[in-house]
Amino acid sequence: MNNNLPSLHEQSPYRTQQYRPPPANNVPEHYNPTSSGMYESRKLFTCNEPGCSEYFDQPGGLRIHQRNAHGRGVGGSSAEQDHMRSSQTRPYVCPYAECGKSFTQYGNLKTHSRKHTGERPYHCTYDGCDKAFTQLGNLKTHEKIHWPVKPFMCAFPNCGKGFTQRGNLKTHQVKVHQIVPQ
Repeated sequence: MNNNLPSLHEQSPYRTQQYRPPPANNVPEHYNPTSSGMYESRKLFTCNEPGCSEYFDQPGGLRIHQRNAHGRGVGGSSAEQDHMRSSQTRPYVCPYAECGKSFTQYGNLKTHSRKHTGERPYHCTYDGCDKAFTQLGNLKTHEKIHWPVKPFMCAFPNCGKGFTQRGNLKTHQVKVHQIVPQ
């Protein structure tokens, strides 16, 4: 074994590094070096691209940053690979020929493909409701209609209609009561 070669860990563009505080002119407001040390224990994944000082507390954040900002994926960086990466900043392409959409993250492609397949994996769990959704966030928004208390109440005299989302209240006020938003 040749001990002069860097270890795989040292070669990795995603290697964990000790946190280095940003330059004094770019110090985040919440950074306090005299605090309990919580800030120093985070942001351990540093981008090693020349001239880039971004750092992240999760390796996934670093990977997404390097893919989006520098056109890089996982692996080494030969000149041929760098050329391929720079021409593929959206490497996840929809396999449906008529579509042609591409994405920077695999999860976005997976969610998008449900438009083609009709898959709706997120089902409402309330009794008597058979709605299903392609995204968890849409299910969570829907489930609010089953809440007994509506947090956003119309204050128009003799109305009192309740809503689970502020935007729906504002739409109601404009359409029903002709209240102009400020």
